Amino acid sequence: MCSKCPNLVQMNDRSMPLHYLRDAAPDFQRGGDLIVCRHGFWWFVSYSQRRTVWLDPIFRQSSWNVSELSRNLSLGSRTFSRIVARSIGRPAKVWLREHRLHTACHLLREGAKIEVVSAELGFHHHSAFSREFKAVMGVNPSVYLRKQQAHSRV
Repeated sequence: MCSKCPNLVQMNDRSMPLHYLRDAAPDFQRGGDLIVCRHGFWWFVSYSQRRTVWLDPIFRQSSWNVSELSRNLSLGSRTFSRIVARSIGRPAKVWLREHRLHTACHLLREGAKIEVVSAELGFHHHSAFSREFKAVMGVNPSVYLRKQQAHSRV
């Protein structure tokens, strides 16, 4: 328990005191909301509601969809999009797409099969995953995986 913050919010076995997250974004004005990445975990922080929400499990629950994600946070889509744009500096859809595919890269590097990663990240078809992956990463998942394996042998 953090002595500075008795309102330690617990969400999905992850907890974080509000002041700790506030320190991650020192320019952020107290009283608003923000999205922040701290030690590899994404958080939604609401100072007015005095709550923190660990976003990583909610990404999957919301099928990596901005509207669903905002609904799971009890926010309107436009409000959530403004919070993301102010916090991260890019549109919510772009941020979510990039994060989804960076998660795919991490899972592939950890040894997960392409089909498993595709399903885990909510793609209904393997071809849709490959197309999206190539659009963001510049190569399709199998080429990425071969390059990663070749790089790890060196």
